[in-house]
Amino acid sequence: MRDETPKSVLPQDFRLDRVRVTIRAAEEMDIHTIDCLRPDERQRARRRLDSQTEGRVVYILAVINNLPVGAALLNWRSTTRVTDGPGIEDLYVIPQLRGLRIGTHLLRACETLARQAAYHQMSLAVNPDDNWRARHLYERMGYRETGAPPRLNAVHARTDENGHEYLYEDWVVDMVKRL
Repeated sequence: MRDETPKSVLPQDFRLDRVRVTIRAAEEMDIHTIDCLRPDERQRARRRLDSQTEGRVVYILAVINNLPVGAALLNWRSTTRVTDGPGIEDLYVIPQLRGLRIGTHLLRACETLARQAAYHQMSLAVNPDDNWRARHLYERMGYRETGAPPRLNAVHARTDENGHEYLYEDWVVDMVKRL
């Protein structure tokens, strides 16, 4: 008897070049599908779209079939300790599609916009221990630590595997790249 059960499609089952990924600035129409990224993205998206309208940021999305699968925020004023040039904040790709170069494309889009605006460097911050995959991406793309000590970026409420809430301290290092 032949197995008629459809097999699940996992990210490693297809190549990115077979899937059309569009990198573009977020638009008002995206607010209806932005929850594909994270449950709290809709509130964040509203603030980011308002800031984009004011010209302070560019809210960049990676989109497949009109659904956001990744995002990055290009802030024209860096929020790192590197004050010269724009900064990239909150580069995010949904976990199921990580490792398919979507983050690389988002990062390159931010760099291209910065170059077009005549900036010569960009900065970002990353937790070197808890976000080692992102740090590896940034290093591969030419970002280097500034040498400044780690700084407390934020404190978040989290829940452990037993359902207990605790406060998580997000310590980050600043990284910079010459464009």
